[in-house]
Amino acid sequence: MKKKSNLFAGVLIFSILFFLTTACVDKDTESENNNSTSSEASDSLSFLPDVNYNEEEIIFLCENDGTCKAIYAEELDSTLINDSVYQRNNIVQEKLGVVIKSYYGDTTITCLDMLRNSINSGLDEYDIVMPYMPAAATMALDQNLYDLNEIPELNLSAPYWDQNANEGLSIGGKLYFTVGAMTYSDKSLTLTYIFNKDVVEEKNLENPYILVKEGKWTIDKMIELAKQVTDDSDGNGVMNYKDTWGLFMNTSCASVYYLAAGEKLTSKDKYDLPLISVYTKRGVEVFNKIFEVYTDSTATIKIEGFHSDAIAAGYSTCYEAANIAFVEKRALFKTMNLSDLTPLGEYEVNFGILPYPKFDEQQTNYFSPVSLFYVTPVCIPISNKEPAKAAYVIEAMSAASVDTVEKSYYDVLLKLRQIQDAESKEMLDIIFANRVYDLSMIYNWGGNDMFDPNGVFWFMNQIADSGVNTFASTYESLKAAMDKGVSDTIAAFYS
Repeated sequence: MKKKSNLFAGVLIFSILFFLTTACVDKDTESENNNSTSSEASDSLSFLPDVNYNEEEIIFLCENDGTCKAIYAEELDSTLINDSVYQRNNIVQEKLGVVIKSYYGDTTITCLDMLRNSINSGLDEYDIVMPYMPAAATMALDQNLYDLNEIPELNLSAPYWDQNANEGLSIGGKLYFTVGAMTYSDKSLTLTYIFNKDVVEEKNLENPYILVKEGKWTIDKMIELAKQVTDDSDGNGVMNYKDTWGLFMNTSCASVYYLAAGEKLTSKDKYDLPLISVYTKRGVEVFNKIFEVYTDSTATIKIEGFHSDAIAAGYSTCYEAANIAFVEKRALFKTMNLSDLTPLGEYEVNFGILPYPKFDEQQTNYFSPVSLFYVTPVCIPISNKEPAKAAYVIEAMSAASVDTVEKSYYDVLLKLRQIQDAESKEMLDIIFANRVYDLSMIYNWGGNDMFDPNGVFWFMNQIADSGVNTFASTYESLKAAMDKGVSDTIAAFYS
């Protein structure tokens, strides 16, 4: 069995970035595919006006070297995403007469501070900014970003933009950052389930793929299957991470289940302004079911709960121990995001991928929340004196990415390299069809920062993990602070 060190949840994005920038491709196949996709991508830019910027540099400001790899490739190197990025950029550069460059922060200065310093110095250094989304939200609150909806050269209704993101991330009709075909951190950080196919077969369980397709993949069904697997494997009378569990689950999943159930932490009024919308009749029912998942000791073990024990046993993290359990068929289900596919791929394991379960069969769609903390959206800084030029570049890169970078990421990498069967490819289509971008994840209204357990995004996780269901009273005690946080954000946008 192959063994590796997993990464902490906060930096999981870099595992997928590493794989994307080092995955080699067959040169003959690559050449053939590149010629085909290059023609398709070039044709996709026919909607742009005939402009030529005479080799002017377009400067992207990114968070770090890893995130810049989605934007800039210096040369071809026979790796999958690098060469797709290089190919896309060449198409855009030839079409618009520009030269694409990227800069990024380091351990001493963030993208946010670099932009602030530049603006405060009265400089026009960066054409386009791609920070982590919480930093983008701060930039918007600082009024350092253009409202993308007010730039006519951007066609945000085009299919290469994620319309779920456009709708979810706007406030009062203003959209300061979004994602689409030219970004792939949002794909990597989409939250999902995986299941061990060998466990399903050996235990003669219902096929999860069929359950999903028939609309019967629900929290109750997941618990039912999980209970059939949980077992004191070592026979010592003590249930811990060394035993077999139906579900290895992250402790931060309560809000994810809530959003996957079709509920919202924040909704929008008729003016597109956010409202805290947690405590509804159905929302209470959904949380009670989530609480059942967290507290059912016959089905679920919480991964972060055994971190110290895993370290003492010689694992690098609890996440490595959970992966080992999954590989050794001591786990039926495991929560994850798509970036976890890369480290999991270092093991020999027969797995499938699933969306988060529905609340019940009456729920129409499966919803897949995106972990927004390390997503890098597209923004145009207010210091840019030629936003139209930046908009044309963004439009061109987005349209050209559909048949280059996005195709490589989605169709080739996920579907052919890391997903092992046709059903999982179909599951990816379901997962990507209804992704959820909830503003509460980045603003965490009611908390002092985006990870404050008293904020709207995290308070459910704290209750569920405590083992005592105080949902009603806790929400009541926090609601005023949450509402004030929303009001303060709205005021900042309109000040």
